[in-house]
Amino acid sequence: MRHLQPDAQQVLRTYLPYLMQELGLERWTIDVRPAAARDGATAHIDVTYATWYAELHIAADWSDYTAEAQRNTLVHELLHILHHPLTSYVDELLDAHGSAPMREVIRTQVEAMVDRLAGIIAPTLELPTAGFREGLEGWLGTRFTVDEVIDSVP
Repeated sequence: MRHLQPDAQQVLRTYLPYLMQELGLERWTIDVRPAAARDGATAHIDVTYATWYAELHIAADWSDYTAEAQRNTLVHELLHILHHPLTSYVDELLDAHGSAPMREVIRTQVEAMVDRLAGIIAPTLELPTAGFREGLEGWLGTRFTVDEVIDSVP
């Protein structure tokens, strides 16, 4: 069983809604779950666009990252929500035409684009500092949850 540290929960309760507002994602409900990262990543997001819902999976060692790394990671993951309709459509087209190798090329290019955009956007946003966290306790809390769940990844 893995849990996010209390300080990580505090950052996510207050800082993620701020980022969601800055990126125009206020309508979204995002559940945060501690999880093993995919492919060595700090976090990953699963998006269900039709219901404005996403699950953000955060590595258990989230608290060990700098404020800058946390900000960049969250911006990166939230940007995946914005391109999801387009990439889902492309995936459907590729499935219909049996183009698995092309899917990997597109996935790699989308990740590079999201990394670049996060690197440009993140520095324009506030850092998740202690003062920021204290000032925003509960902000937009109805659209955001941090769930302590059992990590099913070995």
